[in-house]
Amino acid sequence: GDRVVNDVIIQVSDDPEFKTGVTTVYNNDTDNTCGQGAGTDKAYIGTYLGKQIPGKASKGRYVRATSNGSTDNKMNEYIELEVWGQAK
Repeated sequence: GDRVVNDVIIQVSDDPEFKTGVTTVYNNDTDNTCGQGAGTDKAYIGTYLGKQIPGKASKGRYVRATSNGSTDNKMNEYIELEVWGQAK
């Protein structure tokens, strides 16, 4: 069934360690549990259809996805993550 995924943060950067040039394109961690800054995005509802998250015209080579369990359990369960972009 559907579940709410906690503290979902999607970031883009040219730095593989995400120390500089980080653009956050989605953040629903409203109380900054993950320490990446408090987010204002709506809850992430996990369904079999997945969820599209616009990249907000961000530029970078690396994408990082963070989450903090769900209403089902404390596991972070990624089935598939697709990133669409254009070459420079």
